[in-house]
Formats: sequence, structure tokens, C-alpha cells
Amino acid sequence: MEIMDGVNLTLKPTKKYKTNQILLSFTTNIKKQKEITARTLLADLLETTSLHLPTQ
Repeated sequence: MEIMDGVNLTLKPTKKYKTNQILLSFTTNIKKQKEITARTLLADLLETTSLHLPTQ
């Protein structure tokens, strides 16, 4: 589902698990290698870091 231009939301409903996962995909034009590195690092940190679950 496209929320707005460049922002997509994918929902995968299931009764198999007790938790839900929401995946947001952002698209943009990247002009420098440095931007790719920073965005990849940020995405990894957001995915693996949580106040309630401090370890992976």
C-alpha cells in the first residue's frame, strides 16, 4: 500500500505468531556513497535496537 509518494507500507497478517511486524519502505535517489552507508547503518540500528529488548 502506498502511503504517499515514495513511502510504501507492507502488511503480512498471520495468526501463527503473537507479534506483528510492520515494514515501511522508503525510496529516494542517492547521489553519494556516503549516503548509502549512513542509511544502511541507520536501518540496521532501528531494526536491532529497542528500549524494551536491549539485546538481539
